[in-house]
Amino acid sequence: MSIGIIEPSYEERYIVFQPNIERHYEFTIGKAEFIHSFKNAGVLDPYVTVNDPAQDSGPRPISADIKLPEKIDPGLYYIFIGGLETSGEPGTVSARAGIQSKITVLSLYPGKYLEYSLTANDVGVNEKINFSMALSCRSK
Repeated sequence: MSIGIIEPSYEERYIVFQPNIERHYEFTIGKAEFIHSFKNAGVLDPYVTVNDPAQDSGPRPISADIKLPEKIDPGLYYIFIGGLETSGEPGTVSARAGIQSKITVLSLYPGKYLEYSLTANDVGVNEKINFSMALSCRSK
């Protein structure tokens, strides 16, 4: 079992929210005989449409249209577009392979807002360690 997806670059799949912004994405799903395309967009689901002219068929191009509303609450949102390998015949035991592409939507916070993270490996008592720190400004 295997399935694959060809997707736009990460930069193209990162959206900084603007009122009523629209985006169109092209994907190719393949490497399987029967593929069911899907979307999972959480609270943004009403604003995402997957266009698949041949649902549950073999390798093919699909597209997704995103038309965001006038306003959304500040924060990070994720939209997943992908495919699930399905079987042509029902059976008693089955497995599924799946693949998805993530589109990130950032709605900026008012005022000042900083996100941070610290990452370090396991450490013992009195042991020196290296760590990394990431900072992201998420405000307007």
